Amino acid sequence: MTPKEFQKSNLVVEPKAGKKRLEDALHGLSDEQCERAGATRSGSVVDLLSEIVTRELLALMEVFDRLPSLPMNLLANADGRTPMMRASMLGREELRIFEELISRFDSLSEAEMSAVGATSKWSAKDLLAHLAYWERAAAEEIREFEAGRRPTKKRTRGQMDRINREVVSANRATPRQRLREELILARSEIMAAMKRAPEELEERSPLAQIVYSHCVRHRGHHLEQLRAWVVRLGKTL
Repeated sequence: MTPKEFQKSNLVVEPKAGKKRLEDALHGLSDEQCERAGATRSGSVVDLLSEIVTRELLALMEVFDRLPSLPMNLLANADGRTPMMRASMLGREELRIFEELISRFDSLSEAEMSAVGATSKWSAKDLLAHLAYWERAAAEEIREFEAGRRPTKKRTRGQMDRINREVVSANRATPRQRLREELILARSEIMAAMKRAPEELEERSPLAQIVYSHCVRHRGHHLEQLRAWVVRLGKTL
């Protein structure tokens, strides 16, 4: 993402004063300067911009999660129509997060992938196994939706914690390349469904919510953890 693309991004919800200060700081920087490693504590200026956009999007997702508690008439547009979103915009953000995740994982050696530190209990490889599992779960949700079957009952937090522990434990010996391929394969199935969808999607449609939840918010959360781990290792992308 170049500085100009960032300035035009409709994902930035920072107050105007803060956004203006950021634009002033970016003014006059060339693409080469923005891509130079070590320009900021997060890496390059481009790395920093990518991190800011991810944080802003996660903030939007938190607001989005609270919307079901609002009266339905507040979710409609002024003319009574259901709020819509562009599938292409959702797809671009999904792709940006996915590509950075893969690049960050690929930048790590076997020892760096296996060392606990990406979270307090997990290694980067554990994160990869976790993401691959839930990406497959998302693809399965979409298959059920497209087949006209009712979604399965939502898991409790306790059930999800148990699944996460079991997935990580079961994949400690799984080669990282296999986990990477599983993640890519599941993601390709989800993106195929996005391509079949109309450009204008209802924000509350099952497909939009699945992609938001799994491919943007969930991946974005773990991308932040992976970025922090890469920085602690003293590496740059």
